[in-house]
Amino acid sequence: MDKTINQKAWFLVLPVFLVVAFSAILPLMTVVNYSMQDTFGNNQFFWNGVGWFKELLDPSTDLGGRFFASLWRNLFFSFVILAIEVPLEQRADAVHGQRSGATRPQPDDHAGIHELDRALRGRSPITLDELRGTFRQHPSGHE
Repeated sequence: MDKTINQKAWFLVLPVFLVVAFSAILPLMTVVNYSMQDTFGNNQFFWNGVGWFKELLDPSTDLGGRFFASLWRNLFFSFVILAIEVPLEQRADAVHGQRSGATRPQPDDHAGIHELDRALRGRSPITLDELRGTFRQHPSGHE
């Protein structure tokens, strides 16, 4: 059986695409315009061109020196955080018996936390009596 290919539905997407494109391009043009001009108020704009960008990206200027110092500091801190966070995450996954990146089962709407815990560990579903006993017991082991 041959299926008829109909591409008419794309005409319904076209108006949405045009609205989204217009609402994204117009603010982008405004930002580029304001980044190239300076104003002192009263809607009087003065063309600056790429002068601010040249000053920002020149490390010999005060502004450029501060920019690059903050950039390198930010990259260093990000690297330190990742160097701490990634091994901790891998350790936590190993402790809980899960592989890194493995998908976990999603809880049902009515599943309790202990049912989810048993499902993650591969145990059989918890009975209602076990669930009641678990909630009666204090986390420290004392009732």
